[in-house]
Amino acid sequence: MNHSMFQDGWVPLIRIATVGTLSYIAVVALLRYFGKRALTKMNAFDMVVTVAVGSSFASAVMNKEITLADGVFAFILLLVLQRLFVSLSVHLGWFGRYLKAQLLLIVYRGKILWDAAKKEQLGELEILGGIRNSGTAAIEDVLATVLEPDGTFSVIPLSASSNGHLPTALRDVPGVPEFEHDQDDNSDREKVKRAAAQ
Repeated sequence: MNHSMFQDGWVPLIRIATVGTLSYIAVVALLRYFGKRALTKMNAFDMVVTVAVGSSFASAVMNKEITLADGVFAFILLLVLQRLFVSLSVHLGWFGRYLKAQLLLIVYRGKILWDAAKKEQLGELEILGGIRNSGTAAIEDVLATVLEPDGTFSVIPLSASSNGHLPTALRDVPGVPEFEHDQDDNSDREKVKRAAAQ
């Protein structure tokens, strides 16, 4: 029987237990401080931060060369960077558009928009699967299917426009014909703001 796994004795196990417990407490406390946004999947940057925090946690626990202070500093750095980038994306429209994946209209009024679908390498099976997951039985019953920045589908049923008006949730989705004028106006306002700031 190979006893090499026990050759270091209990010291490494005690270290893992101690650092793991303290790191866990630090991560929970920091996530509570930085809010729910810290673990969302709103965009690619949020997802990278979530994965990086998990990786840093594992490294701090398992790697003897990384101290508890190093691990906690890494957690804080990642969460501060996330908050900074989110703040910049809110106040600087162009930065937000660069940082976040854009909404994409995939299905409109029961028809698949193949140019948009092919842009994201989506096939009919993925699109129909997303519609089924929403509880909608037929694509003909779909007003709009939107690919969100986190890669999920949002499906709005045709019944949502039964009063003749489109749901306002589609107002910021590029490609919705009825809202394109509003989107152009918003774009013009952003250009005026940027010009005034210069």
